[in-house]
Amino acid sequence: MEKVYGTVKKVKNDRAFVSIKRDSMCGDSCASCNLCAMKDTVLNVKNTKGAKAGDRVWVEMETGGLLAAFLVYGAPVIIILLGIIIASMCKLQGGLTAIVIIAAVLVWYMAVKIAEKAGLMKGKYGAEITAIDSVEGDLN
Repeated sequence: MEKVYGTVKKVKNDRAFVSIKRDSMCGDSCASCNLCAMKDTVLNVKNTKGAKAGDRVWVEMETGGLLAAFLVYGAPVIIILLGIIIASMCKLQGGLTAIVIIAAVLVWYMAVKIAEKAGLMKGKYGAEITAIDSVEGDLN
């Protein structure tokens, strides 16, 4: 589990959109990669504490999970490899092969998104607000 501190930008039903400052490996002092320019990320989290827009909050999120990494990275690689093998067995032309593989990967990502929206992954890989900053330095 990782804890991050952020600001609620918007609340919709039981979800809150929390802006957090991303940490960088170089401590925001490296001018060579230009990645430090992108400092904020907005997380869609469970609003179990009733936070409102503008509240400063602590968010806990699951950082581990071999299955989550496989779903996002491993499965698409396997789909691409299977697509290449099947395309070569069917003697498809290069452009058609690329289209079929891209379509298969997009279908996979849509299936993962649908499963996420349907709640099949709730509680496993989500993030939620664990505390609202009521007074500077005091968390409830």
